[in-house]
Amino acid sequence: MDRNLKRTCVAHIQRLLICTCIFTLFATIGKASHVQENTEAGNYILILNSYNESSPWSNSIATPIVHKIARIENMDAYIEHLNLFMVGDSTKIERFSEILSSKYGSTPPRLLVFIGSMSLIFREEIQSLWGKVPAIVCGADPYVYHEKFYRQRDTVTPEEKTHMSELAEEFNFTYMHTPIYLEENVQLMCRMIPGMKKLIFLGDGIYPNPEYDKQLRELIKDKYPQMDYEYISSRTNSLHQLYNAVRKTDKTTGILVSTWFTESFTSSNFLINAYRSIASISAPLFTIRYAGMDDGGMVGG
Repeated sequence: MDRNLKRTCVAHIQRLLICTCIFTLFATIGKASHVQENTEAGNYILILNSYNESSPWSNSIATPIVHKIARIENMDAYIEHLNLFMVGDSTKIERFSEILSSKYGSTPPRLLVFIGSMSLIFREEIQSLWGKVPAIVCGADPYVYHEKFYRQRDTVTPEEKTHMSELAEEFNFTYMHTPIYLEENVQLMCRMIPGMKKLIFLGDGIYPNPEYDKQLRELIKDKYPQMDYEYISSRTNSLHQLYNAVRKTDKTTGILVSTWFTESFTSSNFLINAYRSIASISAPLFTIRYAGMDDGGMVGG
């Protein structure tokens, strides 16, 4: 099987496993609730999305879950878009437990779904509020860092980190790894662009893109020394500047796209993912994630 097709199949299987697990868990609950005169409070699952609502990858996980839960009688699904990339100080982090309690009360959800490992920075607050709620964690990075790290920009992976396996039992979660295939994507690009001489990586200053930039630089240096490399970030370039840069490319240049979160036109406190705008670029585009990008005219992931 072609590697790219295989990775796509794996991604679909992972989402199917998550949904199947949740559906099986709640199917009996829904039937029991149906015959009860008074449905007990707490028949809901809570999805904590580390990103904002425009993130295609998190939507590719959250949307199927919500659709599955909609089929279960007397069961609801709620999504909190934490938008952690825009949290500028620890004060808002410290208020998380208070905000969660005011919205959902003391009754815990039947299941928590963490999308993105960074949402686990709230694991202790959640356990203090609700106890050991069963949880599923979906993420590409199997490590958790101090909350200060996620508020920084243009930063690679720090040395101080905790592996998921060290936290899973204590905080009662199952980790679903959704890896990023950087090297395989570069191999795909080289196959589809014979004689490729340059790779341009489009991303932003938000983690983990600076880490991907570091890994790509090392990969190009070690395995493709004849190839040029450039990282164009939304932190330092507008979409207009990006268009001008890629217009100068020729058929020997490959463009690899990650997230391109940028400030909205009206607010510096709201990030939008401009990947659909990027998709209008005439040059061939590849993506590090397939999820949610099937409408963006890109291949890879």
